[in-house]
Amino acid sequence: MVDRDTHTSVAFVARLAETDELLGIARADSEPRGRTAEIGVTVADQWQGHGVGSALLDQLIEAARRIGFESLFAEVLPANGPMRCLLKHHEFVCNTEPFAQTLDFRLELRRGTP
Repeated sequence: MVDRDTHTSVAFVARLAETDELLGIARADSEPRGRTAEIGVTVADQWQGHGVGSALLDQLIEAARRIGFESLFAEVLPANGPMRCLLKHHEFVCNTEPFAQTLDFRLELRRGTP
C-alpha cells in the first residue's frame, strides 16, 4: 500500500480522527504505461452506508484524472449490491454478458466523456 509508483497507482485511506480507526481504503492501479486502472474500494462493515466509500471513490476518480488515466474499471461479484450501487452512483457503466461470474464496470475519465 505504501510502496507504489505515482504514475501507475493511487490510494486513499479514511480514518476516524478521534481514534485513528480505519474506515476504508480505495486504490487504483494500472500496468506500466497503462491508461486504464483497476480499482478496489473496501469499507469497514460498521461504516458502510455512511458515505465513506463514496467520499473515497470521489477522491480516487479525481486523482486518476490528474495522473492521466483514461478509464477506471472494477470487477464485482453479482451478490455485492453495495459496490454495484456505489459504482452506478459514480456513473460507472456495467458491460457484462448475462450470467457472467463477475460484473465488469467501467468509467471513462477523459473530459467531455460520460
